[in-house]
Amino acid sequence: MTGRILRQYLTASEVAVAMVLLVGASLMVHTMVRLGRTDTGFDSANTMTMSISLAGSQFAAPERQQSFFDDVLSGVGALPGVMSAGLVNHVPIGGDTWRLDFAVEGSSGGGVLTTNPNAVFRVATPGYEKALGLRLIEGRWFENTDRPNSPLVVVINELLARRYWGPEDTEVKRLKLGTVDSEGPWLQVVGVVGDTAQSSVRQTPAPEIYFPYTQNPVSFWTDTNLVVRSARDPAALGSTLRDTVWTIDPNLPVSNLETLADVLGSSLGQQRFNTTLLALLAAIALTLALVGIYGVISYTVSQRRYEIGVRTALGAGTGDIVRLFLAQGMKPVLVGLGVGLLASLWLTRFISSLLFGVGTTDPPTLALAALLMATTALVASHLPARAASRRDPLDALRSE
Repeated sequence: MTGRILRQYLTASEVAVAMVLLVGASLMVHTMVRLGRTDTGFDSANTMTMSISLAGSQFAAPERQQSFFDDVLSGVGALPGVMSAGLVNHVPIGGDTWRLDFAVEGSSGGGVLTTNPNAVFRVATPGYEKALGLRLIEGRWFENTDRPNSPLVVVINELLARRYWGPEDTEVKRLKLGTVDSEGPWLQVVGVVGDTAQSSVRQTPAPEIYFPYTQNPVSFWTDTNLVVRSARDPAALGSTLRDTVWTIDPNLPVSNLETLADVLGSSLGQQRFNTTLLALLAAIALTLALVGIYGVISYTVSQRRYEIGVRTALGAGTGDIVRLFLAQGMKPVLVGLGVGLLASLWLTRFISSLLFGVGTTDPPTLALAALLMATTALVASHLPARAASRRDPLDALRSE
């Protein structure tokens, strides 16, 4: 009796542990699927990125940067297969995220909003929006005519436009850096682009402001990133892009030469590792549960061979024998499933920070994990029970 109770306890424990790991792995896999389907707001296909540092070079001074950027874009744009190219201080997902305080001038009633929010900002060139595949919703992107002596302009993302200007506003939208009372010019909003993922795919996009590099609002922009969209495999452009930059200055440090798809993939690397590790542990636990249940039922069958022979001799059919052992074998499994589900509801809260687009108590995920565990247990119980039902009853009786 003690041995039977112990075996049932071990079986229920194996099932409970496997259930917890299955639920966790299912939630992580669900998260990876959601992350893969998340709209980043840009097109990573056929796009190459490269970091260029101007610090300490002849182009570090702001007045020299403009000519360097013009030369780089002119040289890269002339390369075979290049569809568009642009420069930006930070590539989405792959770089830092800088913020600036700003104030907006309200159009409705001509009043000035007194709130002083902040927004992610990027400094970019003409062509960047096409190279990245930004969605232009309203107005225009930067043009070569946007120079230091021309009206100061910015482009904002859809979230910022929707938050501070309503769709009924038809007048010119303007904002300024700092607070409403700060010195400095008002900047005219000439375009609105779609929201993009910024520092992470997991994070909700924030208000974002784009400045033209010719009207750079900060003086310390000595690092830039080249973004190139190609009509062919962008990886084939790697050495060519580097050589183009070095044609202008062979001493410039060039780094992070990779496709935008790789940048996006790298940002999910830790999430992918966590998912793989948890899925591996769940697979091991499921296998151990399968072997354990099979072993327990097999042992029970071997201990009850005489009983099986008597039952068969008295007219018990194959189905009767199978149902007998399934009923006994599934009792600890059902207990383990219940305990595992309850434990999952409590333990999965510790991985809530790793989840995206799915809750820790997602009913379909819990149901799928329970179904998989129950199916595994049924298979593990059915095989030895089925084998026992097919044995010759005379052999079973002679064994005693």
